[in-house]
Amino acid sequence: MSLNSNYMINVQLILELALLSVFNLTTEEKGLNADVFLEKLKSWELMNENNFTIISVGVRSFFNEDSISSLHVLVPQFEVCVRHMFVKAGAATSSIKKGMAQHEETFNEFLKREDVIQSLGDAVHKYIQFVMVEQSGMNLRNNIAHGLIKAEACNKSINVLVLHLFLVLTIYGLPTNYLELRVQKMPKSR
Repeated sequence: MSLNSNYMINVQLILELALLSVFNLTTEEKGLNADVFLEKLKSWELMNENNFTIISVGVRSFFNEDSISSLHVLVPQFEVCVRHMFVKAGAATSSIKKGMAQHEETFNEFLKREDVIQSLGDAVHKYIQFVMVEQSGMNLRNNIAHGLIKAEACNKSINVLVLHLFLVLTIYGLPTNYLELRVQKMPKSR
């Protein structure tokens, strides 16, 4: 709990002092807009065309200053993108449950798998887990999926965080097997 409290402070500081500043500067001075952002996502080799169509709605909502709609589209699509990354690499995202029925693993269960942790790397894995599913973290995926998110939590800052997570995914490429789903040149520290 203490670790997650400290991690929350760290994420909030990085978000407010770095990500938002870079985002605002890039938008105002470099012309970042929905089309530019979507072009980056579309060029990612692991992007699924159907998901891209839906993600486009969320990104355009964000750039039209509709943070509530944007988050409600982008957060579930982020989960699908992570799963699709692993499917494209040959990994299963479902498991056989009692009675031999195949079920999609919850995102929580999926992120706890050792092969997923190893493939994403500790830092990216912790970031995704903390923002999306950690109960003592932001828990965006579950709060949105279950209608628990408060309107004031659907703001520009949280949207920028989610957009950043999408950009983080684009550092991964298609491997020869899913355990090689890694960044080719991961920076030593950030």
